[in-house]
Amino acid sequence: MLLLGVQSASLGFPLDARLKVEDAKGKELTKKDDTVNADPMLEWTAPDDGTYFAVIGNVLHRGGPDHLYRLSISRAVPGLKAVAVSNAFAIEPGKTNEIKVTVTRLHGFQSKLTVSARGLPEGLTLEPGEVPDKGGEVLLKLVASSDAKPFSGAIQIAVTETESGTEHHVVSELISSTTDNGVPQGFKKLVVESTDQLWLTVLSVPTKKPEAEN
Repeated sequence: MLLLGVQSASLGFPLDARLKVEDAKGKELTKKDDTVNADPMLEWTAPDDGTYFAVIGNVLHRGGPDHLYRLSISRAVPGLKAVAVSNAFAIEPGKTNEIKVTVTRLHGFQSKLTVSARGLPEGLTLEPGEVPDKGGEVLLKLVASSDAKPFSGAIQIAVTETESGTEHHVVSELISSTTDNGVPQGFKKLVVESTDQLWLTVLSVPTKKPEAEN
């Protein structure tokens, strides 16, 4: 399997790229018009040995000296992507909270996986969760003991391959295509696009006010 991708719009150029693969006779075998950020990517496996061409065009049928792009072709390597829905969590002593993680298996990745936490403060536990064979959503139960002390700091959540022990950090994505995080519809390209430092806050127990005397 090969991964083919075009970078243009994400680099600031006006090309709305279309990417396709043709055989030696010019027959179209597969294509991708665009994604959220107008830079297409596709996965493709050659049906037979032979000569094939990656062809790039413009959906808008326009061109010019500023319509630059970068084409990349590489072999698809099995792997995974693990994303936390939020990068910050809060919990009160004696309470339970849920942390939602979405695991996507990429390019035929099949190892058995579990999800667990690293760096939890004393008094907190996170029950490990198993990732479905096809990937998907994992709900992790975060539990704080009644005597858990106030805390505010970074923790990590890891997806571990059961057989090899290899760890993959769960990240929170800082880029967005729908959320207004500084510009309309959100930033689509940042210098730092994700972080594996998830922020945990253990709240103080509310102080009960003394009852007023009659």
